[in-house]
Amino acid sequence: MALNDFQRFNIHEIENVMRKGNKKFIRFLDEVYELKGIKYLLTTIKSSGLYLNLYNNDKQNQLIKEVTEHLRKRLNNHEFEQLNKLIDEANKLYKLVVQFNEKKDEYFNRFVELNPNNMVSSYVLSLERFLSSLHSEQFDSEIWRTRVGLFDSAVESTGMILKSFMYNNIDFCRHNNNISDSLLDISNKHIDFSIFWVEIDNIINLWKYSSVKIDEYSELEIFKVNIEDKEFQLNNIVSNARYINLKDSWEFSILGELVSKYELNDIKAKEELLKEQKNKITYLVSGLLFGTVTLEETVDNVKLHRWLSAYQLLVEECQRFLKKRNEEKYSLKEYCLSKTKKQWKEFFTRHGLNKSEFSVIFEGFIFSKNSQDITDTPFIKFDDLFVVVPSLLVNSDIPRALASNFLNRKLELSFRGTGFEERTKVGLKMRNIKTGSLYKRDNETEYQCDVVFKIGSDVFFVECKSHVQPYTTRQHANHLYKLYEETSQINRIADYFVEHLDYVKDQLKINDNEQILNTHRLIITTSMVGAPLYINGVYIVDESSFNTFISRSKPSMKLLNKDKFSEINSNKYEIYNGEITTGKILEFLKNPPQVEIMEEFISEQTIELGNIILTRLFQVQSTMHIGQEIDKFTADLAERHYVNSTELNELYNNEN
Repeated sequence: MALNDFQRFNIHEIENVMRKGNKKFIRFLDEVYELKGIKYLLTTIKSSGLYLNLYNNDKQNQLIKEVTEHLRKRLNNHEFEQLNKLIDEANKLYKLVVQFNEKKDEYFNRFVELNPNNMVSSYVLSLERFLSSLHSEQFDSEIWRTRVGLFDSAVESTGMILKSFMYNNIDFCRHNNNISDSLLDISNKHIDFSIFWVEIDNIINLWKYSSVKIDEYSELEIFKVNIEDKEFQLNNIVSNARYINLKDSWEFSILGELVSKYELNDIKAKEELLKEQKNKITYLVSGLLFGTVTLEETVDNVKLHRWLSAYQLLVEECQRFLKKRNEEKYSLKEYCLSKTKKQWKEFFTRHGLNKSEFSVIFEGFIFSKNSQDITDTPFIKFDDLFVVVPSLLVNSDIPRALASNFLNRKLELSFRGTGFEERTKVGLKMRNIKTGSLYKRDNETEYQCDVVFKIGSDVFFVECKSHVQPYTTRQHANHLYKLYEETSQINRIADYFVEHLDYVKDQLKINDNEQILNTHRLIITTSMVGAPLYINGVYIVDESSFNTFISRSKPSMKLLNKDKFSEINSNKYEIYNGEITTGKILEFLKNPPQVEIMEEFISEQTIELGNIILTRLFQVQSTMHIGQEIDKFTADLAERHYVNSTELNELYNNEN
């Protein structure tokens, strides 16, 4: 798989220039055209979202007019036709949004009882009721995946719904009103509409940063949408799936240990035991996400572990609230966790936060038009109350919520994470691989290599980069651009030390009779890589998969059935066997097994969403299986990547 044309992901530069005024943006487009040609010009215009004026903003309409007129004179006929094609695609996307809004308004306008004064509170209550209903006594793989999928969709769509209320100037009020069951049933339709909107929003962002084909059939009132850029889409899905898979596998392993240790038939009791371990998982995942073991680094002048503590306190308060709440009264104060700012301050300071920490964290947790979603910013302001949706918070992914909060608010996260380089060197030393760091000052210029190691006659120059795990299409685009930019840094450093190999040999204490025949460049990032990446002569891999290779920990499948837990390690990858060699590490870097396996969990499917026939990639399988017989898909997957199907079924059946 080959990702290329990383300039299309240079989102922030493009948007920053747009904010500087129409003349500067047009001048910027001229420079792109002169330096890189029509292809990059069109890519830049798409990434800017210029022609996607979804809210019919007058200022943007004026910019569209000026840019179009300028380029009409600047481009030749063929080039301007290409721009018109782009504009036509944007207009089709705009039509999709308009038609969606019309259908949504048509539905809700039929119900006069759902008036603007109770619209927002009705929705929040219906959301809490919906999330509460997702909990089930049954707990097999299919129900587990369905429940997770519904929860994630509801979370992602909720932010969009609340922001649409804000953009439409619908008041967030009436928190004391009791809402009827019938009104909540009507309001619940917001969730269905917004899950539909999540797909439209994803289509828009994939169009902006990659390639999407849109065909309109006016007579049938149907749009056919095909996500053509499979590489970018696959990267995003694999990266997200691998992050979630790692977190879930830790929880799954703990669940397996618990069910083996305790003879419990009550699945709820087992889940309670699992919850007790969640704090440990939260800190493990936070270390992975933020590239630090201590979590002592500061974000917005508050230490990371204090942000985590604050969110955990909020989750624990939601758990207490749910145990005692009145299930028959549907008002925000009775059915959702609600406190005034003063009450929240008393709560957090009583549990150890100082006033300064509370002030920063509380403001950072308030939902606004600029929020990503409701887990990032869990406080919804109604009059003088700040309301939390409790069933959403108790099932939230705390590290990912905080990471998304920080990224969305563009907070400074430039710290590299204490110990990242040391962790890497320790792992290498445990395999008796010569490793160290390099630093040289030459003519007032500094050259510093985080990690360098030698295998055989090959030396690897390594840059360790602590990146927050991306999640949205936009975040993935920006993350890929960061990685692309960072290859320049490692290449500058490696170029210098390749010219001074005697210094490298001295620092690594390499004997004079040992040769360095080849050198390689490598970036290791804390965020999950979603594709084999080799950019500008630099391999890019994530810390998680690199560590498993160095520690010789093979990919595994996890099975849980009838209170028995099995973890099946792969015997299909020779690169994990025996001594680490240059050949094995290069084979690993060119095609990390974790990425290769996850790619097979994803397939292209076509679904119908209202008037949209959408063809895109979906995740269709998992490495974790609960309470199910091994199906043919899983058996075939095991045959290719883990153990043969006979061994798999024997292991599974023996557990039964």
